[in-house]
Amino acid sequence: MINRLIACLAALLLLTSCAALNKPSPDPTAIVDVAKHQQQLLALKRWRLEGKLGYQSQQQSGSALLQWQQDRQSFELLLSGPFGFKTTRISGDERHAELQQSGVTHYAADSASELTAHLFGWAWPVDELLYWIKGIPSPEASVVSQLFNEQGLLKELQQSGWSLKFSDYRQSRNLVLPGRISGSRMSEASGELQFTLVIKDWQ
Repeated sequence: MINRLIACLAALLLLTSCAALNKPSPDPTAIVDVAKHQQQLLALKRWRLEGKLGYQSQQQSGSALLQWQQDRQSFELLLSGPFGFKTTRISGDERHAELQQSGVTHYAADSASELTAHLFGWAWPVDELLYWIKGIPSPEASVVSQLFNEQGLLKELQQSGWSLKFSDYRQSRNLVLPGRISGSRMSEASGELQFTLVIKDWQ
């Protein structure tokens, strides 16, 4: 009888320990203080990411592998795959940008956004994406509307004429960053413009 009771107690303890082991870990993306989180991301000035960019308009569509390196105000974007060239490089700072293909400078402008019009047929909002890729609105433009998910992370944003959706958040050291950003807007010249940026690696 005693042995049977001990066996029952042992089985109960085993079930309890298994339940504890199978209990889901706390969600690492849980954010309580939205303002503090966005301030941390605003302070992020140096980073490198790799991903894939898809774009579409009524006139053309395509995709490219993207590497984006930011060092405070200086930036370098490498796009490879489309356009009939091995690599397209857009580099510069807050005052000037240059587009190079095959190592030769083809275009120069005041901003990277202007240069992307030579590639896509419309200006990809690089200046705003400097903030959007971190999952925060640009402080340089007014916010029409924004919606947060249950963790307090940006889910939807309307800004600078673009409607954006953010998803696939992941932990990168002490920050939580989006893994997928989709944007769309209407253009009188090109109709509906769309892009999707899938970020595969943050450094």
